Amino acid sequence: MKKNYLFLLPFIFSLLALSGFAQADYNNGVFILNEGGYGSNNASVSFLNITGTLTNNIFTTGNPGMDLGEVAQGMGFYGENAYIISNGTSEINVVKRSTFTHISTVTTDINNPRYIEFDNGLGYITNWGDPTDPNASYVAVLDLATHTVTTTIPVVEGPEKIIKKNNQLFVAHKDGYGQGNSISVISLSDYSVSQITVADVPNSIVADADYLYVLCGGKPSWTGDETLAKLYRIALNDFSVMDVYDFAIGNHPDFLQVENGEAYYVLNNNIYNFDFSASLPTTAFINTAAQNVQIPYGFSLIDNIFYLTDAVDYASDGQLVTYNISGTFENSYTTGVLPNGIYKYRMPLGVYPPSVGETGTTALANTDPLFIDWAAGASVTRGLINITDPSATYDGSSYATAGTESNVIGAANNAIVSLGDRGEAILTFATPITDGSGFDFAVFENGFSNTFLELAFVEVSSDGINYVRFPNHSQTQTDTQVGGFGAVDATYINNLAGKYRATYGTPFDINDIADNPLLNKSRITHVKIIDVVGIIDPAFASYDSYGNMINDPFPTPFHTGGFDLDAVGVINQASLSVTDNTFSELKLYPNPASDFFTVKSTNHVMDISIYDITGKLIEQLVKTTGKDINISNLKQGVYIVKVTAQNKNGLFRLIKQ
Repeated sequence: MKKNYLFLLPFIFSLLALSGFAQADYNNGVFILNEGGYGSNNASVSFLNITGTLTNNIFTTGNPGMDLGEVAQGMGFYGENAYIISNGTSEINVVKRSTFTHISTVTTDINNPRYIEFDNGLGYITNWGDPTDPNASYVAVLDLATHTVTTTIPVVEGPEKIIKKNNQLFVAHKDGYGQGNSISVISLSDYSVSQITVADVPNSIVADADYLYVLCGGKPSWTGDETLAKLYRIALNDFSVMDVYDFAIGNHPDFLQVENGEAYYVLNNNIYNFDFSASLPTTAFINTAAQNVQIPYGFSLIDNIFYLTDAVDYASDGQLVTYNISGTFENSYTTGVLPNGIYKYRMPLGVYPPSVGETGTTALANTDPLFIDWAAGASVTRGLINITDPSATYDGSSYATAGTESNVIGAANNAIVSLGDRGEAILTFATPITDGSGFDFAVFENGFSNTFLELAFVEVSSDGINYVRFPNHSQTQTDTQVGGFGAVDATYINNLAGKYRATYGTPFDINDIADNPLLNKSRITHVKIIDVVGIIDPAFASYDSYGNMINDPFPTPFHTGGFDLDAVGVINQASLSVTDNTFSELKLYPNPASDFFTVKSTNHVMDISIYDITGKLIEQLVKTTGKDINISNLKQGVYIVKVTAQNKNGLFRLIKQ
């Protein structure tokens, strides 16, 4: 007889999600813009998530029957929206960034659009206009609330890449069908325009704190008037040329990236790096021959990963090749036709609530009357005092030793237990926490200042077995390690415990967690605190929900190392009822189990079914009165146990040792 295992699918999928195998949405990863062939209407967008899974055609998948038009040229993000510029059909498609659901299409006052930049609720789109008319080029000003063009700013011929720095826009001009040699500087105060003259064909512009970098590819040989390519470093304060570097005749570089004062660009299919300290390099930093890169078509450095796209033959599906920051090949992917750009959404910095005492803080004092209960039980698993050096000791121990579990039971009083690197604590409560109005509970740490923030992940469970982590975010830079007594800005931290100093709790709203069949958000019985290892070495780092390394004080090689947990205070508490108490009596233990497990229930007759992780029924007991279940014949692994008693179902994940 066929068995119906469909009821298990949500449970199995949720287990996979908790294990990190769930398909990501479009929040965590990079977008690849595929230009498509002219006249083919096959422009598309691909998405590479942080786990390395590439999804092609995300626009048409999210919007059946629609297309992006012809020649997708540029892309940008503002708030919750993404803006896709299609040059061939002179349109801008606006989509919701996280789902790529279509919002609107802008065509009025858009003519041969190229790229987009943003400032203060406005989008600035470079337009060639009529590319045969040298006076037709302009920058369109798009109201992002109404998606209408409110005005245009005339500029010289062929505006291309556009970036914002300080209160100005910088536009590179390649001159439409010709070859330009200037950068327009547009004041955002009055839209006045001035020019910086550079070499021929400025194909890339980048700005950092002090300099504007311009890479000019030079006129190619097919023009009959080949010119030298040049790299400029221009002072932003007065636009004076600080340095200019000439490439050899015949070399025409493109796709400039600058990170921490070091330049990267593509030349003759390979990637070069240059630190501006000497002459231009003659040897490639990354030779792409092994990856058979044929026609480099886009290049970006994002989060220490190099992304290089390959047009292949201008007609077939393109390729995306990735390398780590050391230049080692990582992976390759098949994209859409003519992948010309790689983009990642960057949330504005410092958008989260500030420190204790500042306007807008969410810190809750331990004396706040919002707290109606505190943790009643605790268990702690200590971590090392220095995860990078397991032999390191303090007072004779390699592990954190400060405090005891009893210190974290009851109200916050600055008596702590130190978790150590990646150590964890599980807190239980006399009455479950519920997802009520506003914040539901808060976690207290003993940081001695508003900037000494030792952080931890927070997870919740309604059965003590399956834990779900709060989505979290760290915007702290990852270029320089925050030292053992270094500073972290609270406005860069969201949904990580330890955001606030001693005697002030970091609050959590259970509603921030997506619905999950393994979690009853109305009855949270366990809160798990897991120390964040704040090192920026990928071998040991902890990562937030967006795939960013979390940088916090490290190392802390003392008996007080890691997160110092003080207490967990309850704000919203579940109410008990006879039904709840009866259901709460359905328990399975021990877990993990070797030969037997026991089902604790107030009912004497039960149906027990055991499934493997694929949903295949392994064993079934119908109307059994025995509560000790023999599993000695099962192989080691993970199983799903379904217990049915008096029309109530309990699903448990069982680990067979």
